[in-house]
Formats: sequence, C-alpha cells, structure tokens
Amino acid sequence: MRKRKRLITHEGLIQVLESDPQELVKFVNAIFQTNHDPETAEVKFLQTKMQQFSDAQGTIGGSMATDLKADLIFSVNGVIYQIEVQTQHDNTMLVRLVEYQLNGLIANLHELQLDSKHKTSISLPQMALIAIDKSDQVPDFYEVEYIDTHTQGKLVQKFPVIKLWEQSVQSLSQDGKKLMLPFLINRYKKAFVKNPKDEQAARDFVKDSREISDTLNKLAAEHRVSSKSLHIMRMAQVALTNGFLNEYIDKNNPARKEVEDMIVFEERERTKNSADLLIEQGKAELQPIVKGLEQTIQTLLGKIQASEQARKKEKQAMRLEQQAREKVMRLEQQAREETMRLEQQAREEAMQKQIAELQAQVSAKTAKNHGS
Repeated sequence: MRKRKRLITHEGLIQVLESDPQELVKFVNAIFQTNHDPETAEVKFLQTKMQQFSDAQGTIGGSMATDLKADLIFSVNGVIYQIEVQTQHDNTMLVRLVEYQLNGLIANLHELQLDSKHKTSISLPQMALIAIDKSDQVPDFYEVEYIDTHTQGKLVQKFPVIKLWEQSVQSLSQDGKKLMLPFLINRYKKAFVKNPKDEQAARDFVKDSREISDTLNKLAAEHRVSSKSLHIMRMAQVALTNGFLNEYIDKNNPARKEVEDMIVFEERERTKNSADLLIEQGKAELQPIVKGLEQTIQTLLGKIQASEQARKKEKQAMRLEQQAREKVMRLEQQAREETMRLEQQAREEAMQKQIAELQAQVSAKTAKNHGS
C-alpha cells in the first residue's frame, strides 16, 4: 500500500487563524470565555521557535538542545495565548503540552514587563488544543497542577480541547469559531481510510462541502468575515477536497464524479472571491488618492474667484477625480472578465474530461467486441 501524503489540515488551520486578528480575538473569547473587544484589542504574534532540552534517551530535562516549534503564540492586550493543533493523540500529549507551554513562555520572556530589578510576576500562557482526527482517548480538557515545593502553593491550569469532529456547520458559524469551517470535512478521513469506495460517505462528503461553501457565502454577504479570511478559507477548502480526492477516495468509487464536480464548484467560488478581493484591494489603494483629490477640490472650491485661472484649476481637479473613478471601473471590469475567463476554463476542462472518459469507455467496449 502506498504511503499517503499528509493533508494540509494542520498547516492550513494555523494559516487561517493567523489571517484575521479580529477573528482571532473572537476565537479567544469563545474558547477561553474572555471578553476582549475585537475592534480595539491589540494583537501581537509572538515567537514560536523554541529549544527542547533532553538527554540521549529523549527524556525531558537533559542538556541536549533540539529545535522545537509551537503552532501559534500571540498576545491579546498583553495576555499571552497559545494554540496547538494535533492530528493524532497519544499518552504523552499532556507532557508535550506542558513542554510547549513552558518553552513558549521562555521563548517570549522579553515580552514581560518587570515590576522591579528584584521582583516580577509571570503569567503562564493560556493554552488550548485543537484535535483534528477523531479519537475516543481525547478528553474535554487537560489539567496540570504546578506546586511550589517550598510553600506548597498550587496553581491549577486547564487546557480546553476543541474536538473538530464534534463540531457542526451551525456551531462553527457563530462568532469566534467560523475560521475552522473548511476543516470540518476532515471527519470523513476515517471512513475513507476504512473503505475508499464508500459511496455514501463520498455523497455525505459532497453534501457537507456544499453546506460549508454556502455558509461561507452567507457569512461574506453578512460581512461577518473579511475578504482576506474568506479567500484563505476558500483556498483551504479547495486544497482539502483535492487532497481527499487524490489520497482517500478510490477511483472506482461511484460518487467520485460528484466530488470532482464539487471541486470545480469550489474553485469557481474561490475565483469569485479572489476577484472580489482584487477589487477591494484596488479600492483600498485608490481610496487615499480619491480622498486626496476630494480635499484638493474642496480647497479649490473655497478659493474660487471670478478669474479664468480658478475655473481651470477646478476643471483639472474634476478631471483627476474622473480619472480615478475610471481607473476603479477598469479594475472592476478586469476582475469580472478574469472571473468569466476562469469559469469558462473550468467548464471547458470539465467537458474535456467528460469527453475523455466517454472516449475511454468507447475504446474499452470496442476492444472488448474485437476480443469477442
């Protein structure tokens, strides 16, 4: 059996979480029950590269240093948070989470504000785990108790666990969790690993993918997700669906064609979103120009005199404003034409594929008839 490639779920999820600081703040509020204001909160992404110290046998606490990298460490209004994404669960998970937490703290000690030269207070990062692959061994939370052996004082910390397979499109559509929407289809991996020809699983996979795509459209229409985040989520959705098609769904699965059609649909939606993002970026780039022109016009209008020179300046300002508006219109037209071209290309590729399949079927039947 060939070795399967790892899907982009792990890396893609981190990339999506990093894409929009305001949505990340909502995610923190939802997971840690905080109330940071997404509009005003100061978000700062911190160092994720660390060093692990162990002995020759790999036991933590030795003198040998190896590189270690956390998934995501950031601060919100000075409070440090750490998100770890795990695809597989094992009995060393809690130890590794503590190791990530303490090493993450050490890697970012320069972020701490010292109370004095002789005394300071240190807050441990708040940590959460996103578990991707289903496992009955994954708990609802991990718990660690730090003990001061001198005073016997105790600090108990709980690390909440988000089990991706227990989520639904509806639950993730709420503020704070919607960035995880594209990754819900990962719950079908076990079904396809068990039986790559599972027709019903493939059809359910397509149904959920369509629901996720429709939900993303709805969130965009309601302005509940930024164009940048939507673009990255669309890319993740297309990449994941392609990954499932190439790595897990058998070529003889009766519903494979439906999955292929779903990829064409998702790619079309991604292209539309790319065009919208291009237009939005174009408008953002032109906005300072237009604003500057408007200010110039207002200044000129306040100084207009009966002289011909004043009238010429006014006409010049108006012409510049028109040029700016025409430039916006050209950008929008280019985006629409590019969208239409990509949609046409997708349809042609799909049609060519169908023709190739029909030709192959005809050739096979002809060969069979000759053989008879």
